[in-house]
Amino acid sequence: MAAQLLKQHRSNRLAKSIAMTLMFSFGSPVAFATEDKKQGAQAANDASMLEANARAQTQKAQDNLPDIGGAAQGPNQAKATTDALTSKAISAAQSAASTSSNNTSTTSTSATDQFKSDMANAAVATGIDALKQSTNPFLQRIEGGLTFGTEGGIDIDLRTIGTIVGGEDKRHYLLTQFGVHNEGERATANLGLVYRWIAPEDAWLFGTNLFYDHDFDNGAHRIGFGVEAATPSMRYFANTYAPASDSWKTLDNKPDFEERAASGYDLGLTWSPLQAPGLDLSVKGTRWKGEHVDVFASGQTYRNPFVLTTKIAYSPVPLFDIAVEHDSAMGTGQRDTRLSFNFKYQLNESLQAQQARKNVAQRNDIRQRATDFVEREDKIVTEIREKVIPLAFVGPAVVNASVMSDAVYSYLLQVSGARDPYSFTLSGTDAALFVLVGNELRLDATKMTSADLAKDNRFEVTVNVVDGRGRNAQQHFIIDVIDIDPDGDGLSNEQEQTHGTDPNKPDTDGDGLDDKTEVDNGTNPLDPNDPGTGNAPTGVNVHFNGNPLTGSPMVGSVLDAAVTCAGDGQCPTTLTYQWQIESAIGSGTYIDIVGATAQTYTVTAGDQKRRIRVQVAKP
Repeated sequence: MAAQLLKQHRSNRLAKSIAMTLMFSFGSPVAFATEDKKQGAQAANDASMLEANARAQTQKAQDNLPDIGGAAQGPNQAKATTDALTSKAISAAQSAASTSSNNTSTTSTSATDQFKSDMANAAVATGIDALKQSTNPFLQRIEGGLTFGTEGGIDIDLRTIGTIVGGEDKRHYLLTQFGVHNEGERATANLGLVYRWIAPEDAWLFGTNLFYDHDFDNGAHRIGFGVEAATPSMRYFANTYAPASDSWKTLDNKPDFEERAASGYDLGLTWSPLQAPGLDLSVKGTRWKGEHVDVFASGQTYRNPFVLTTKIAYSPVPLFDIAVEHDSAMGTGQRDTRLSFNFKYQLNESLQAQQARKNVAQRNDIRQRATDFVEREDKIVTEIREKVIPLAFVGPAVVNASVMSDAVYSYLLQVSGARDPYSFTLSGTDAALFVLVGNELRLDATKMTSADLAKDNRFEVTVNVVDGRGRNAQQHFIIDVIDIDPDGDGLSNEQEQTHGTDPNKPDTDGDGLDDKTEVDNGTNPLDPNDPGTGNAPTGVNVHFNGNPLTGSPMVGSVLDAAVTCAGDGQCPTTLTYQWQIESAIGSGTYIDIVGATAQTYTVTAGDQKRRIRVQVAKP
């Protein structure tokens, strides 16, 4: 008995769970158990009660339901849509509950799957019915397509057209058309307003249209204006295109270039033979204006290109068509062929009718043409140009700098906006003193004497650059050379400061010896009584390995002259040396050794057994 109560409780719980899905979503799995026929009947009764409760809840929710297609439907239509979905859902719930009560727990899973399938089908069917009943014009006719190009890649497009004014017994039509595309991997949207008029007896259709096109890839936008005329078998159209603004956008992969929508126009016609329903034969000529127009978004540009387009399309049934389109940029050798598949679904027509071959001929009816898509160029063809960047030097127009007289001044020249090739030249009074090494300007101050710098130490030059376009720019240089030894005594200003001498006097102490000579000789350049006779060499000894030479040196030995001087004993660096050798062994007569004038001397084989000495003198 307890088991039967548990089964009945589970059955009731199942029915309640199914009902909850009407207002929310398919919930978590519900355990199914076997039940006898009496409990199944009880479940059916519970489901009936549930239906009444659900309808009551539906009445409360109807005011909050979304109004598909606009306010024109009103609450009655929303109620009908909701009631239809509710009835289908409850029927599915009753079926699932009955199946659950008459089967084992093993087969109850299939009942759950069946219920979900029934609910999904019911929701889809009800949704399509709601869209069909909608007055939203954009939900009535939708077309999508896939295009395969010879260069690879797949283009996708989706567009819809809806009627704002017009109908079966009207001659004036006002429509809106919207589309999105990704041709050439560039996302583009088109929004247009279309007016059409049907002549008496439905013999002709005339129309005009205005479109706005936007390229999401680079922000290019365009305005298009078109006119059209059609009979049951012929369609004529002409369109003109112009950029919506004069703004140019930088190319992502070419920062020195920019693009915008190109202006142009086209003229075309399409023949739909009445004897071959579904067949369309089209030809179109398009002229794009611009010095560098990229017709196929390939990077190849042409001046004012003319593109001839031919197209063959065939619709076996109204639901879809297949087309082959060929573009040829005349005189350039550039071509493009595309294969496209288009799916055309009309919510106000049954799927069966859209799959019927016999209904293809209805496309040629003027009334059908009145709500057809506009024939125009949806993608945005761009015009490309190189950025107009003024030619200029990087840095100030006038460069002021200074350099020491023992250094070389250099400056790296940089320009912006130059078109290769470009070259530099020098001009000005001092141009001969400057040199160009590649892109570097140089001034060698080490070649200037103190006397020259005393007269003029400022040097000026103008650097001129000319690029491949014939444009030119200039940069002026003013360089001051600072003489590091203005008194010409051989000591730099820094050395003069170290020794305390006057940088503007070559002989600070006035003793007749310039400051550098006294510094080199070890005398005091600040004392007029020094050097006097001091610091003169008073003796010299020949040393070998740092010690006085006592024996006969070996061949290859290096002898050194060790000099002693008067005064403070510091010898000047200006001493002169002359090594001498006996003219013959034991002669006592000495002769100069040619070339031996350094402080050291290396003994040779020819010196053996002869005496050697060195003479030292102060200049």
